[in-house]
Amino acid sequence: MKILDLIPWIADEVLVNYEREFLPDDVDVYGLKKGLQAECHVDPAATVPETVDAIKDAEEKGYDAVVMACFGDIGVEIGRSHVDIPVLGPTKVGLHFAALIGHRICLLLPEYGNLEKSSRQIVVSYGFQDKVVIRGSHTSVMDALGAYDDYKATSRTNPFIKEMVAICEQSLEKDNVDVFVIGCGGIKWMRDILESELAKKDHRITVIDPVPVAIEVARTLVNFNLVHSKRGYPKPPITIN
Repeated sequence: MKILDLIPWIADEVLVNYEREFLPDDVDVYGLKKGLQAECHVDPAATVPETVDAIKDAEEKGYDAVVMACFGDIGVEIGRSHVDIPVLGPTKVGLHFAALIGHRICLLLPEYGNLEKSSRQIVVSYGFQDKVVIRGSHTSVMDALGAYDDYKATSRTNPFIKEMVAICEQSLEKDNVDVFVIGCGGIKWMRDILESELAKKDHRITVIDPVPVAIEVARTLVNFNLVHSKRGYPKPPITIN
């Protein structure tokens, strides 16, 4: 089975390798060769045409499913209408799995000022507005990744980790949440750390990193010969010039 993890931005080797760290070895990672650089706060619609082309190309190359690496689920809805293989967005999968194992969900973000509104639009579009609260740090995505480099080098619970743990505790107290969902790839490295640090404070709570979950959902869909509804995602009409 061939699964593609698609980064809907121009992705350099560093970004591709970071993405690979958190995926099974048999999953391929691909970044766009043209379009926009990977900046979470830009208008995601700007990269949709290149993303849809990449989804179509993946099907032509024999991939059985495509999972988006961006938590904005960029290109998923449009891409499905162009291919006959499963196409999944991590945020939609993550929210549905959180709803399976909990009642009240907290979507965690870095760069909160830039990402909160677009994340809220996604939550509303998926019908989760009554189940989800959005919390996060104003730390930029790049600084969050810098905190990861620091953690790998020192194994130290650095200030950013402490801040995110405090944000989780605040949400547990004020929002009465019972499951957390990572809402940006820049903090996907924090899943196990947050669970461990919260457990030290007697909070036994699940943190979901949606991309690996979406990968396994994609495998299940392929194994059961399931794909998005052709009625719900009809192919566009053929135009003749």
